Amino acid sequence: MRRKINEAKAIFDEIYNVYKNVKPKCKGLPKKRKINHTTKERRNDIRKLEKIADNLLQKQQVPNNPNCIVCGGITNCMHHVVYKSQSNALRYNPLNLVPLCSKCHTRLHFSGDPAILGTIIKIKGIEWFDTLQSLRHETIKQTKERLEAVIVELETLIYGKPKQLPWE
Repeated sequence: MRRKINEAKAIFDEIYNVYKNVKPKCKGLPKKRKINHTTKERRNDIRKLEKIADNLLQKQQVPNNPNCIVCGGITNCMHHVVYKSQSNALRYNPLNLVPLCSKCHTRLHFSGDPAILGTIIKIKGIEWFDTLQSLRHETIKQTKERLEAVIVELETLIYGKPKQLPWE
């Protein structure tokens, strides 16, 4: 057994001595692509606009729907049935919003209670859910211009006239 180990070590040493001065042909793993400074700024601008638009959407929809659709309690927020991360086409579509109280909203997100979603579909109808599923697959690019138009539209609905955007 010891002899086999010594032979293996000798073979390894011989191979190592032959190749230790040879430079590899490849330069290693490719470097991570650097993101352009303007690209980072554009992404940050889009994130800021999304946050403004999301807040306006909640502010506009909650007073219109005072009762929770599931239990009848006081509406605390509007829940996106198709999550915002899954569809840009439905992110600001009022058809995708359902009024929920904080208790039902927490049960839906944290415990994953399927009874809540089932109740929502039962009340709204299966045709409504099928419409959401068909609209969900539309691809819409989230651009600064689109978000600014959404913000102006929501502010017009809430305040009667659009406010001036913070950077203008």
